[in-house]
Amino acid sequence: MACEVPFMKSPITGRPAGRIDLVIAGDREAASWFGLEVQAVYFSGSGMRADFEQLLSSDTAEVPQPTPNRHPDWRYSSAQRLMPQLQVKGPTMRRWGAKLAVAVDQPLFEATGGQFGAESTDLNDGDIIWLLVRVNPRLRLVPHHWEVVSLECTSACGIPQRPLGAMSPKAICGRDSPDCHEKKPETQNGHGKH
Repeated sequence: MACEVPFMKSPITGRPAGRIDLVIAGDREAASWFGLEVQAVYFSGSGMRADFEQLLSSDTAEVPQPTPNRHPDWRYSSAQRLMPQLQVKGPTMRRWGAKLAVAVDQPLFEATGGQFGAESTDLNDGDIIWLLVRVNPRLRLVPHHWEVVSLECTSACGIPQRPLGAMSPKAICGRDSPDCHEKKPETQNGHGKH
């Protein structure tokens, strides 16, 4: 596993266009590898000191909500931070034959549209592997759900709060709803045809 791996270095300046949060290889030769992007939720409002003080002083098992003048900024976290990264890294990684996994928490995923509909856990069904975590009652991150979708479906349907004038999901992936990728017919061994 390697952290903050430079992505697409310029031959002129030597500077990368960006970084992949984590690159995970399946063997020493790195013949099979994938990138992992981890997206946290940004907050809008004043400083977080009061929120941390509230967390430290809380005597309940429930996670306290942010103070009234602070709120999760779903749009900035998804449409303005995560999606541009996926739109740059996804096509290149597809050409390289590698998958891109995206780890987000359940509330961010749900706030930006939720599950894509025709869920698939077949790695051959798409380019983006969505990994969702949630906070359990002991305040630990635990796996919640995962699904595989195409880059086009992620771009078209993953962020319902598209900017005005953006193309509709149907114009990009041919479907009107977030159920934008079709299941492949099953073969005798239970896997889709490829």
